[in-house]
Amino acid sequence: RGLPARAEDNFIEFANDENIVGVFGGRFSPASLTMASIANARQVLLLVPWSAADPVTQHVAPNFVFRVSMTDSW
Repeated sequence: RGLPARAEDNFIEFANDENIVGVFGGRFSPASLTMASIANARQVLLLVPWSAADPVTQHVAPNFVFRVSMTDSW
């Protein structure tokens, strides 16, 4: 539903599972931005196929967030 607080709770729950290699995000950039900071802090792969806000993938190394769509600035 694009709620950053819900995205954060869900991502933390998945990231705590030792069998998880990565997590797919949704299309809402605010939720992806919240998950991105956690992904980088916990070093868990986050794949966001649709979130187009530029800051979603603009983190300093190490960056564990990947996007396959174009950014808003493009």
